[in-house]
Amino acid sequence: MNIYRGDPRSFAFDPIAPCVAHVAVRIGAHRPLRKEQRVFLYVPFMHCELAVIHEWAVKLFTELGIKPDLEYESRNKGIIDRFGIHPDRTRILGRASTLEELAFVAQESPSFLTAIGAHGIRVPLPRPTHGTSCRTVHQEFSYSNALSAATP
Repeated sequence: MNIYRGDPRSFAFDPIAPCVAHVAVRIGAHRPLRKEQRVFLYVPFMHCELAVIHEWAVKLFTELGIKPDLEYESRNKGIIDRFGIHPDRTRILGRASTLEELAFVAQESPSFLTAIGAHGIRVPLPRPTHGTSCRTVHQEFSYSNALSAATP
């Protein structure tokens, strides 16, 4: 992610990472991991632009019990609930912004990115530019149905 900061290539694996992480959780591979390792496994859920993933991720982070990470995921969920996307990725990905998204990026997003810097994460992983998104990958594999049936 950091080697391509500010470049659409930094988002190239965004549609794949949540799918891999989801499979790992569904088969229970996360259970023997230390809390810090689970956070790393769950990070792709934070960066996805699919609301159902965030509903599930909040449950996972609540179960994990690390307050700063739960707060970060809750903030990401709020952004997706509000906009349906991560507006701070719009410029890099060449997407059009609404006035509300521009105001968010100008006023709220910088403080959000500064607040999460302590975790070593400076820029969320946006969608790739080649047309595949977290939404399409999850829809193709019916992940919204699988997630609603899953118990983290």
